[in-house]
Amino acid sequence: MRLSLTKRILLTNGGILSAVIIIALGVIAPSATYILNIKNNIQMAESQLEQNYEKVRLLKRSVRELPIVQKNVSAYEDATITKGQELIVITELEKIAERNNILQNLSASYTDAKTAGSTRSFYTLAFTNKGAFKNQIAYLQDVEKLPYYMVIDSIALAKGIQNDKENLSLNFTAKLYTKD
Repeated sequence: MRLSLTKRILLTNGGILSAVIIIALGVIAPSATYILNIKNNIQMAESQLEQNYEKVRLLKRSVRELPIVQKNVSAYEDATITKGQELIVITELEKIAERNNILQNLSASYTDAKTAGSTRSFYTLAFTNKGAFKNQIAYLQDVEKLPYYMVIDSIALAKGIQNDKENLSLNFTAKLYTKD
């Protein structure tokens, strides 16, 4: 049985097409899937490398800034007092008041970090000063020059007695932190 030329051409083309489809499904499709998996793995590795690079960059920055932080911590430690040194500070404050012609009433109390729920223990210093306005300003400037870190939450300046218009009353509370 002899097939016509057209049928032979069609059968040959069908065979070639079937072979191409079998090759495509058997070889190319798994290879394409494998390549896509490799692409995804490369992207994940690239993402992890980028994250690691960012961590290393931040670590290098931290190491570079460490001396500055140590210097600041040292300055902070120098600006605090040791528990029991409050009399030295109070004496300095009284000398400043006397030097600036200020009548000062000062009270101090100690607050432990554990009872206050704070990270540091501190002394609370309550001031009531009486004197001329320019003396009050000079007093505050001298207090500001002290080597201690004092936190003043609020400050109030009030007129003195009406007959003595030059005298003012200065009230404020300061926290002086201690080394633990």
